[in-house]
Amino acid sequence: AINYAQVITVFVHFPLRWPPIIEGMFSFQGSISTVGEHLLNPDCVSGYAKAADLYYSKQIAYTLLPVSLIMLCYAVWRCVAFCNKVDFGARLNLMDTTPKDKSIISVCVLLYLMYPTICNQALGLFSCMEVETGRVFLLADLEEECFVGKHLFMAMMFGLFQVIVYVIGLPLLGLYFMWRNHDRLESHVVRTRYGLFLGGYQNSRYYWELVLVARKVAIIMVSVFGTVMKPETQAHVVLLL
Repeated sequence: AINYAQVITVFVHFPLRWPPIIEGMFSFQGSISTVGEHLLNPDCVSGYAKAADLYYSKQIAYTLLPVSLIMLCYAVWRCVAFCNKVDFGARLNLMDTTPKDKSIISVCVLLYLMYPTICNQALGLFSCMEVETGRVFLLADLEEECFVGKHLFMAMMFGLFQVIVYVIGLPLLGLYFMWRNHDRLESHVVRTRYGLFLGGYQNSRYYWELVLVARKVAIIMVSVFGTVMKPETQAHVVLLL
């Protein structure tokens, strides 16, 4: 259900004349399926900064947010274990759920909910439009020229980092953990920690969540870079995907 809502929510960015009731449905589904601009939008804080500066600030924030959340989850469950006077990772029997297991579950859920927003932010930094011959400008702020000065620095430092580490790296890391445990997918530990990615699939198809992630990324790419197409073409490409 969350997968469905996340994919549907991406469609709000397509340049189609959605009826207001459909836009409201997209917004509602986005607020319950994705941790992103529905809940975290610094644009409302300042009305004086340039659009490009606000956009770059968001890029920095979203780059640091996953790392911060991982550290926070670890710290919180460490504190819980300390307060309850239990060992963080000790398992008295095979059916126990330890604070370490719960910290991994927390990280998986938060990153899963954040992933579409992270993809959109990472790819959006490379979304430019040719305004005059030989010069392209950032779609988020058409006064900001792409791949020169500050934009070049942000694209190389934060854009590439997000694409490599988050957009590509996170799904591959998840697939690695699935593959590493592929011979004991029915065990309590694996089901507890990674059940979010395994639920509903046969053990021989433990990798299928990666296919769904690829579909999300493909649709987001069409949404972000599809401005060069006509809206009708964009819609048909998405239907093909």
